[in-house]
Amino acid sequence: MMIGRIQKEIDSIIQNPQEGVALIEDYNEGKAIFLMSGPKGTPYEEGIFKIIAVFKEYPFKPPELTFETKIYHPIICKKTGLICPCITAKDWIPTYTIVYLLEWLRNLRINPNIRNGHDREINNQCWREKDEFDLVATEWTRKYAAQ
Repeated sequence: MMIGRIQKEIDSIIQNPQEGVALIEDYNEGKAIFLMSGPKGTPYEEGIFKIIAVFKEYPFKPPELTFETKIYHPIICKKTGLICPCITAKDWIPTYTIVYLLEWLRNLRINPNIRNGHDREINNQCWREKDEFDLVATEWTRKYAAQ
């Protein structure tokens, strides 16, 4: 069921492309690779980010999501690019889809105010010094994700 469901969802993404999302490697060997543009009006808007989704226990658990492109964000580990698993698994239910996850990732870059991130320093900066956070996130986007 897992492989059939994943392939069906991938086919749907191909047939009905999401704004700012491109599938660059179809589901193969348990993973899919996407490119996502940064949402307008955010520090990420000038970037293109490569995201790897690894489907181990999908749909019963969310896929492991990793930003291969470096990104300055409170819930994304700046060393590994791994998205904090406590966030992705927190409210997961098996009816959620890959499209739902892609939209969730987009929204996280629009509003990154998450209290329990990977990096306490980035997390605090996002909450207490938003202008400084936006400046650093913009610099990282230009350095690592420029179009």
